[in-house]
Amino acid sequence: VGALTHGARAVLLVGDQNQLSPFTRWRRAQQLGYDVSLLERLARSKVALALAEPSMLRVQYRMHPDICRIVSGLFYRQALLTAPELQRTRRHPLPVCFVQVDGEEARPAGRTSFLNEAEVAAVARIVGAAMADRHALSAINVISFYNEQRAALQKRLVAAGADDVDVVSVDSMQG
Repeated sequence: VGALTHGARAVLLVGDQNQLSPFTRWRRAQQLGYDVSLLERLARSKVALALAEPSMLRVQYRMHPDICRIVSGLFYRQALLTAPELQRTRRHPLPVCFVQVDGEEARPAGRTSFLNEAEVAAVARIVGAAMADRHALSAINVISFYNEQRAALQKRLVAAGADDVDVVSVDSMQG
């Protein structure tokens, strides 16, 4: 917006409207539309679409092809593809694993984030099995939706000798 007010004749916005929505604790945010990113609002805007049609980069170079197929189907109407050179090099037979865990999210007293102890225990067991099978721990990534859970996972894995496992939040994996 600042560039437009200072005389810019054109603006190029680069991003992904399907990335995580903005986070706010403001109660009226949803009523006012602040729970939707600027790029998502523009992608839906008839005025913006009349000026320029959004374009999508259709080839990705980061994710394992199997993970890309999941993401492409869920968010991009099967339009996102994996680069051919990545198809040849990323051949791990199980690049992603979803595990059903019965447990409940709880917010520890005085905290703003959530934690599910059953999920922390399940991840610790899975990483322990990987350690027993001599998998390279530096090749394992654990992704958590909540910072409180990420911290608990990190603490549990370090205590188990798995400090080379990368434990990150979903936010840190975006973009």
